[in-house]
Amino acid sequence: MEKPISIRVKEFEKAAIDLVNCSGLSLIVVKPILKDILVAVESKLEQEYIQDKINYEKSLKETEERTDQND
Repeated sequence: MEKPISIRVKEFEKAAIDLVNCSGLSLIVVKPILKDILVAVESKLEQEYIQDKINYEKSLKETEERTDQND
């Protein structure tokens, strides 16, 4: 069985917090780093959304074409 997403999320959160706590960096330094990471994640999320939308629309079109050929 694959590990449930809820467990993976909690593990990720703990690992990120542990990393910050063990980094030895002042929070004044960590904060802008985390902001940069957030910007990168948001950019990647937008790319994934665009690709998912393209794939979904392509799938719909292919399904429609198959349905039209069977009629």
